[in-house]
Amino acid sequence: MVALVHSGAVLGIDGYPVEVEVNLSQGLPGMSIVGLPDAAVKESSDRVTAAIRKEGSAFDLPIALGTLSASGLIENDRLKKLVILGELSLDGRVKPIRGGLSITAMARENGMEGVLLPAQNAAEVSVIEGIPIYPIETLPQALEFLCGKLDLQHQRL
Repeated sequence: MVALVHSGAVLGIDGYPVEVEVNLSQGLPGMSIVGLPDAAVKESSDRVTAAIRKEGSAFDLPIALGTLSASGLIENDRLKKLVILGELSLDGRVKPIRGGLSITAMARENGMEGVLLPAQNAAEVSVIEGIPIYPIETLPQALEFLCGKLDLQHQRL
């Protein structure tokens, strides 16, 4: 099964959209990260694998949630409406990312319905009006929110 998760990155001071695609298919287990040469991004597979059982790593959470969606644990339609940001620690905590303000502004400009991001970034991005902010602290909390089991009131600090 294939899943698509929207995320973002920063070039200079401008945010730009990034689509994270996950394909789970039969065959030998493995993970390939293409299109982004940064070594920290390529190391995401180790952090994601550990975080599900567990600079440049802001795609950890989108990759993990895409993997869970492709395996049928999250409805992919719910993911299509949000921009998701966050680095994962090995124990599943969501760590802050850089560029949240620019990426949130980009998400609003692109008509996204909200941004799911580390709680530590919530105050920074709350100055962007017109888009809900959903702060989370752990991968399980993100999963519960996306499955409709946790109601996160969007933040305006």
